[in-house]
Amino acid sequence: MQMNIKEIAVSCKSIITEPEKNIKKIKTILNIKTENEKEKAVIYISLLKVFKSIIPLYKIRTLKDKVKYKKDDLEITEGDKTILKMYSLFINTLCSDTSFITYIIASEIMAHFEHFNFIDIIIKKILKGTIIKTDITKTDNNSNVKAEYNITDNNINKTDIITDNNNTRTDNINKTDIITDIITDNNNTRTDNISNVCLNTLKNIINEDKNGDLIFCIVNQMYETQFHPEVLSFLLEINLLKDFLEEETEKPKDKFFKIKRSFKKQERKLEKKRRQIEEERRKEKNQEEKQDGFVIHRKIVDSLQRLYFLILRDKIKQKYKYTFIGLKKYKKFIRKEFYEGLYVLLNDSLNISNYEEKLYCILTVLDIYESYRYDFKKLVQALYEILFVFNTNLDITKMKLIEEVVDKLFIKIKQPVKRVHLILERFLIFGCLRYNPVIKRIISKLQSFYDIDFTETFRFNEENALEEDLKGRDIDQIEIKPLYCYEIFKNIL
Repeated sequence: MQMNIKEIAVSCKSIITEPEKNIKKIKTILNIKTENEKEKAVIYISLLKVFKSIIPLYKIRTLKDKVKYKKDDLEITEGDKTILKMYSLFINTLCSDTSFITYIIASEIMAHFEHFNFIDIIIKKILKGTIIKTDITKTDNNSNVKAEYNITDNNINKTDIITDNNNTRTDNINKTDIITDIITDNNNTRTDNISNVCLNTLKNIINEDKNGDLIFCIVNQMYETQFHPEVLSFLLEINLLKDFLEEETEKPKDKFFKIKRSFKKQERKLEKKRRQIEEERRKEKNQEEKQDGFVIHRKIVDSLQRLYFLILRDKIKQKYKYTFIGLKKYKKFIRKEFYEGLYVLLNDSLNISNYEEKLYCILTVLDIYESYRYDFKKLVQALYEILFVFNTNLDITKMKLIEEVVDKLFIKIKQPVKRVHLILERFLIFGCLRYNPVIKRIISKLQSFYDIDFTETFRFNEENALEEDLKGRDIDQIEIKPLYCYEIFKNIL
């Protein structure tokens, strides 16, 4: 079927005016075959406007033949079934299409139909859109003119106010301007890409979700869908979980009754019984509140942990950074039976991570397993290799991470003095060649805590004195050298 914009406009207007009579025209519009990006944009935008006018304000439950309206379950009508059937056809067509406009339309659907059906399919589409990269240049099928499709949010200053069914919704991102550029081949100031639009959509959903269902759906769809690592950073600051995380934090017990003691035996018995009854009631009340108010919160945290474990298991290195930070943030919800397996996964990840990821991995391991009295030799070895003299990746931000690692690995946990001397040597040489104020603080901390005498000399094998290839060697087998460079470092200061 050939594209005719005027006929599409007439059909859409008739559907909006009399949906019961004309709704099946949606199928006719979707059957229009075209590979032209502009024509696809016209079709999808037109149908989006139609659904904005006819979709009800409730979700249709097909399995129960019910609709959920506020707190009531109402019987599903034939009109509801027809709308759902046409909407299903629209969503399936949209999500199976890989043209650029479909990702913008999917973002618009989430902004207006988040209460309706097939949200999981739309979220999956948006997640895929987060990895659609950079400005796109395509050739129009009907002309020899190349059109640039620069999908962006950052250059949009307008506010798009859309009114549907007496509900007014304000969107900070005016995607109408973006779509207009696609349709008119307007190569103006659009500089970002589809990925930014999809990322902003997911970020807004996570920040604004009040009941947690959408966040839970996003995490579940991330298990088997490719997505941009930045999405993981959004899941570190979920507003919905703030009260839950504070509630789960252990509070100090009230020791008032332990201090006060009655000398009368009968009074002590009565007081003990009263406290037991009060404690039981308090536990029951807390349990009821948690079950009523925190069910979805627990489900979100559990699903996040599963996602982190899958990333570590599958060795998806580009997502390691926010995975390590997430594990550290939600560590108190990790079940004890997973600790041993997680420790193995983290150590495996440490071996294949880049410099910054290694630092976050070390901090995560120390934060979770600090009280387990493990010998963190692998962590010291990793830090030793990171502090290579010519490592140009160590900027001021990473040096602050290194300082945090040193505090936890060498100050909170006492290490063998040989390891301390080897790490100090690396810091001193590094500080002589590339001075950084953070290095001075680290050296001072280690010197004070371990009472290091920099004038003391150590025996070492002269034949290995010039050996430079220390990567991969056991740190406890490396010969200790005199810290002669301390005098140079002191003069530099």
